[in-house]
Amino acid sequence: MIFGAIHCAAWAFIFPTQVEQTLWRIFSLIVTFVPLALICTDLWKDKLDGDIENIVSIILCFVVFFYVLARLGLIVQAFLALRSLPTNSFAIVEWVNFLPHI
Repeated sequence: MIFGAIHCAAWAFIFPTQVEQTLWRIFSLIVTFVPLALICTDLWKDKLDGDIENIVSIILCFVVFFYVLARLGLIVQAFLALRSLPTNSFAIVEWVNFLPHI
């Protein structure tokens, strides 16, 4: 959950397109709340009947699948954001000016 919360910190960041910003938000929410759903389901699985348990297991398979897609989507989004960096990102830094001289 902390991993997803870190990605939710970029909620108000500027993205190259509105679609990418929306995808980032959706992926971040999925990565944040799916682990919580898995923990709750694990705690309550003993109280479920056979048929309901089977349905919950199938739903959890889909949830885990979407979790993996969201994780991959966040990685892709991070690399796609590199295509539209501000011009200051390409400035050459004179590191010698920041080092203490003897």
